[in-house]
Amino acid sequence: MQFQTIKRRMNTRDVSFNCFGRPRNITIDIQIKEGVLEIIDFPTVISGINHAISNLLPQDFNRLTPNYNNILDRELRRFITTLEKLLLRSGFNTMLKVIKDSRA
Repeated sequence: MQFQTIKRRMNTRDVSFNCFGRPRNITIDIQIKEGVLEIIDFPTVISGINHAISNLLPQDFNRLTPNYNNILDRELRRFITTLEKLLLRSGFNTMLKVIKDSRA
C-alpha cells in the first residue's frame, strides 16, 4: 500500500530486462534536479520483505499495526545497510543519499 501511494506521486515507469535468463521488472523514476541526477528505484527485494512480513504477521499485514511498522522499518534499515556496504566496497558510497519519505 505504501509503495502504491508513493508511486502515484511520482513519474515512475516500469522497466523489464533479462538478467541471468530471467526477466526482471523494476519501477524507477529518473530526474535531473539542480544538476544532480536522481534515480529513484523501487527494488524488487522490497516486495520480498513485504511478502515475508505478510507471512509473519498475517493479522497485522493489511492494518499497518505497530508490529508491522516496526518489522518493516527494521528490514528496510537492513536493506539500506547492505546497499551502503556494497557501495562502500566498490567505492561508490559518496554517490548515494538515502532519503526516507514519510509522506506515504
